[in-house]
Amino acid sequence: GWRRTRLAGAPVAVSRDVGPAVVGVTRPEIVVPAWTLDLADADAALVVAHEREHLRARDPWLLAAALGAVAVLPW
Repeated sequence: GWRRTRLAGAPVAVSRDVGPAVVGVTRPEIVVPAWTLDLADADAALVVAHEREHLRARDPWLLAAALGAVAVLPW
């Protein structure tokens, strides 16, 4: 039930208390807590730029692969 908006030119999901983070593997998206909407433009842009770097680096895929490795490790 997160609402969608744009922050610093990027589409984001706004939560009450989750984030800033990137969530999802197949369709990752940036999630920011509501308080980030009150930040100065430069600060909001920095938050979004940081999360965009996680998307660019495909960090959600890396975390999913690591979780898969941990899950099969006992075998």
